[in-house]
Amino acid sequence: MVDKETRELETESNVSEEIKIPVRYVFAVLAVVVIIGLFFVLKNVGIETGFATKDIGESEARAKLVNFFETQIPESTFEISSSAKEGNFYIFETLIDGESSPLWITADGKYMAVGIIPLES
Repeated sequence: MVDKETRELETESNVSEEIKIPVRYVFAVLAVVVIIGLFFVLKNVGIETGFATKDIGESEARAKLVNFFETQIPESTFEISSSAKEGNFYIFETLIDGESSPLWITADGKYMAVGIIPLES
């Protein structure tokens, strides 16, 4: 009889030591992990997620512009005489083979334009 009581007590103690986690907590944690995972996947494949892009800074934009001319048109002479930031662009006044030309670099450093036309005065 002692053996039966001992087994019953052991069985009861094992059951009471189990940790019971509600299913809704498991689903909530999984949902958060999936959302965070999707954010990083979408960000890495280049899909815009609505967050602002990072401004690279004027010195890095200048370095990208110089590197572009050194690698793409090495036979030309290229100088930057001044620079300024306007909106989402860096404007660089340049001398290319002795001729003055403004060049516009996007603040994220991904694109260059020879000029843009303002829609508002």
